[in-house]
Amino acid sequence: MNQKNSFPIDLQQVTNLYSGIIGKRVYRSDSNYHFDILLTIDKNKGELTRKKLAKLRHLNQAYTNSIIYYLHAEGYINLMPGNTDITETIISLTPKGTESIMQAEAEINELNTKIAKDIGDERFALFIEILEKIRLNLKRESSVIGLKQGLI
Repeated sequence: MNQKNSFPIDLQQVTNLYSGIIGKRVYRSDSNYHFDILLTIDKNKGELTRKKLAKLRHLNQAYTNSIIYYLHAEGYINLMPGNTDITETIISLTPKGTESIMQAEAEINELNTKIAKDIGDERFALFIEILEKIRLNLKRESSVIGLKQGLI
């Protein structure tokens, strides 16, 4: 079987395009990380620190902090001192942050509807099924090597 060498790059480009469109439409920003960061915060309610967020998203601390400052300044997240370590900040969503996730999900559904209309519902459903199988295989492989995941 001949497998295209750029397959992971192709998937990354699709992901970046989705995130970029969501970033522009919902967050009025060129960053493609806001939605992913907010989803990670939502998934880790009450226990997420800056350091843990950077680790989960595989981002360096400085870049993570710049995203956190932006999201906080725009009213998407709250920052509170940690319970055991006052130097650590606990990150949580504001109502605006929660609402933005719902808006982003609506945008994704709209994009998916357009794509399905273009390529056909059956082919789009098959594509989603294949992506899920890829995700499950990669999740299994990442757990074998001990890779921490932010959104699985």
